[in-house]
Amino acid sequence: HLRQDHHEDGEEQSVFMAEGIYGAFNALNYDHAEPHFLIRTEGAADGERVKTTLWGQTCDSADLVYEELLWPRLEVGDYLTIEKFGAYTYSPTSFFNGFPHHKVFHINEEDKE
Repeated sequence: HLRQDHHEDGEEQSVFMAEGIYGAFNALNYDHAEPHFLIRTEGAADGERVKTTLWGQTCDSADLVYEELLWPRLEVGDYLTIEKFGAYTYSPTSFFNGFPHHKVFHINEEDKE
């Protein structure tokens, strides 16, 4: 889910993803993980960065993953990939608010072209 707001002081976007603090991103607080995000846009990127807030999927206001990221303007259909964020982020996840564990995709570095 994506929400974009235009204010007098600039543009902001909120990105709601199917993972959050009660899932893999609990590693931010407990394991000091530092995820590396890759953003793949479907449209032409204009190079402009907008203030971005990244949220998890629950209705809990504590499911705030990051604030004030400077990301490209996103559109529905763009992909967000998180690299090197695996084994220790999966095992402590919960089913908070009924959300199941995330899907795991294994990517062979040699085939990643």
